[in-house]
Amino acid sequence: MVRGNLPAMPIENSYPARNAVATVKYRVEASGAVHVLDVDSADKWYGKHAAVAVKDWKMTPAYRNGQAVAVECAIELGGYFHGFKDEPPGKDNQ
Repeated sequence: MVRGNLPAMPIENSYPARNAVATVKYRVEASGAVHVLDVDSADKWYGKHAAVAVKDWKMTPAYRNGQAVAVECAIELGGYFHGFKDEPPGKDNQ
């Protein structure tokens, strides 16, 4: 990866704590540009954020016989998000 960020956990899903996982299938073009092909996630909000993050990635392309080529890939993103435990965010506990 040349540059990119991981997906943010939407505030709506930060409380309560939960697992959120998304499998993103994407294509890396010979230019290094990334195009999202499909997203599979039980958590629709996290799936949307994962797609937004991946489409903004810039990758080093794959090479075959000295030429840059497009490839299709998949990645699983996510994990356990702790949430705010006892109370939603406020100005004193953000």
